[in-house]
Amino acid sequence: MPKLLRYLVVYDLVEDYDLSADPQFLIELLKQSEAKPNKIGFAAYQQTKSKSPRISKKHPIEELIIESGAYDRVSLDEIVGENYLNIDSHIAYQRSRREYIVALNEAEFSIDKALDHLNLLCQRVTPRYGFVNVERPQDALYHPFGTASAAADPITAKRISDLGYSRRTTKEHRSGKLHDVYPLNVLNHAHLERLIGSFSLKEWIRAGDHGELRVVKEGVYAWLIPGDKRAGIRDVLFKAGALFASI
Repeated sequence: MPKLLRYLVVYDLVEDYDLSADPQFLIELLKQSEAKPNKIGFAAYQQTKSKSPRISKKHPIEELIIESGAYDRVSLDEIVGENYLNIDSHIAYQRSRREYIVALNEAEFSIDKALDHLNLLCQRVTPRYGFVNVERPQDALYHPFGTASAAADPITAKRISDLGYSRRTTKEHRSGKLHDVYPLNVLNHAHLERLIGSFSLKEWIRAGDHGELRVVKEGVYAWLIPGDKRAGIRDVLFKAGALFASI
């Protein structure tokens, strides 16, 4: 069996949140995830090269986080060997893009644990969209940000490209469209008000066997969908024009 990572990614946070000024919260996120990074990197705004202090017994990761100073982007990775595409965990936040991702081995990061992580994250920020998915490590690093791997089939590559276009340009995910139908979908008010036939999405979810809708905080909702329901729900939402994936 190939290794798979389950990841939670959220986009377009309402707040201009300076995580570098709140190091204890990053430590709290790290502890909740139970990730065990062996590499940490910090980058200032528009800086291409990260500062990567060495994690050691003398300089544990908590100390490096507290002493990091100001940064725009932080990444914490558990790299296997020297292959930077073979990871067991990944946490990253970029303030300028207002995006956050956490990824761990599928068996260690259940849907319930991802939801717990989302609840913790939302103590500080308000995502406008996001989702949970399961992919190979190299795909989990790139697909959530709109870059398809060379191994992606044409349909997957087109859907990933559509995600990148919304992320960079159209921002359809902010105004009520979903990229696709995932096991856990992070939604805002605009998503729930979108019409599916004569019902709002919120009404449609609750009127039938269409998964479970939970309130995370004001303006943030988690729609959990069992695997055996996703294909049927995707078909309905695609025909209703509620997805921005074009195929």
